[in-house]
Amino acid sequence: MFDAENSVKRDQIASLGGNALVGNNCQNATCALYLNLPHNSPRADGKPLPFASDLLVQPIIITVQLNDPAALVSAGGIWVPGAVVSSAAGVQTIPGPLAVARMQVKQEIMADSADLLARRVDMNSSAYCMPLKYFPQQMVSVNLANTASAQTVNLTGFRAGEVQRILMFLTKGSNTANNGNLYWEPITNIQLTYNGEVFYRADGNTNALWSLISDTKSAQINTTANTAGAWTPAYSSTWVDMPFAQVSVPYDKEIKLVHGKPILNAVVNLTLQTASAAADYVLNVVYLYNSSLLVSRGGSEYIF
Repeated sequence: MFDAENSVKRDQIASLGGNALVGNNCQNATCALYLNLPHNSPRADGKPLPFASDLLVQPIIITVQLNDPAALVSAGGIWVPGAVVSSAAGVQTIPGPLAVARMQVKQEIMADSADLLARRVDMNSSAYCMPLKYFPQQMVSVNLANTASAQTVNLTGFRAGEVQRILMFLTKGSNTANNGNLYWEPITNIQLTYNGEVFYRADGNTNALWSLISDTKSAQINTTANTAGAWTPAYSSTWVDMPFAQVSVPYDKEIKLVHGKPILNAVVNLTLQTASAAADYVLNVVYLYNSSLLVSRGGSEYIF
């Protein structure tokens, strides 16, 4: 959703993934999920070039792990995400394993195979460097304090490299009456410091405005919420985008390599405020790194 070029596409990506299912509609249901690998993007504007697989001597292997649907159900028959509530027949029976799962890829083929890079360049003595839009590090989850006042979190887990931006969203474990993983709580009064220097500040809820000014979409997704057993639309789940990199305009940020901020061994503190006091707030943080993909001698590796 972060990579979508406009708000309409952002919301439809979540809807195709199973935004909300009610009653018997959960039977024989299907959903589609786009796997956003580091070298590709769901964007149509400024879409990056496909990966030159002809330069590799080994096949590309993508491993996907699927959860059992029963593991996504919480108390009260609420699915997380894509909650299911039956108003007439009672709570739906928890479904068993998925019936079928398919994976599709889109292959770009050269009109003339003579245009393949491997046929025109000796890759044993040369290397192909492919800039990536970013490399997302594994998400870091932090349990917040049980307070509605401002609190400070020490962000850790940074690796060597340049951080382009930091993304974060807030979940609440007790929110079983809403759309689970797509029900993100608002975060206000945000300030990020790097070794004591302020790198990002958004008083109140102005972080959403800053994100909209810098992009072609707002940093939120329009989802649904469950109230008293009925689904109501137009709940906005928000995330926070804190840039560290040089300026990059939305229409070509997918194909330009920009420098970020080296953060390894630095002290990064985040001050924020939640909407209410709760013991089960979890702050989810993702670090996006400046990276490129280097291909040579039939293999490839990430360069940070």
